[in-house]
Amino acid sequence: MPAENTASAIAAYQEAQGIASAFRQMRSQVNDYLERFENEAYGTLWQSLETAPQATDGSLEANSPDSTPNPDHPIITGSLGRSANQAIAFVNLLKDLQSMMNGQAITTADRNQVLDDFAS
Repeated sequence: MPAENTASAIAAYQEAQGIASAFRQMRSQVNDYLERFENEAYGTLWQSLETAPQATDGSLEANSPDSTPNPDHPIITGSLGRSANQAIAFVNLLKDLQSMMNGQAITTADRNQVLDDFAS
């Protein structure tokens, strides 16, 4: 094997080890987070926070909050800016990640979109 291929292969191997290390740390964070999420019933709490509709330009109509919380509208309490449903979809992504790591079946969904929607 040429020396440049060997160096490249070694670098790729080391990069994979770095990704694995970061993934192991993330696995621990996900497990801890999901335990707190279930124990504290955050999903239910998120759905009870004050929300407001979005204007056609994408801004929040914070001066006209919903009369009752709408899980599809962004949460305005604490200026969270995402809906309870978006947050719960992301938690479901984390649950699927946890299930996958435990060798269990996962649901089918566009997890890239869930991640992009919640992180944006």
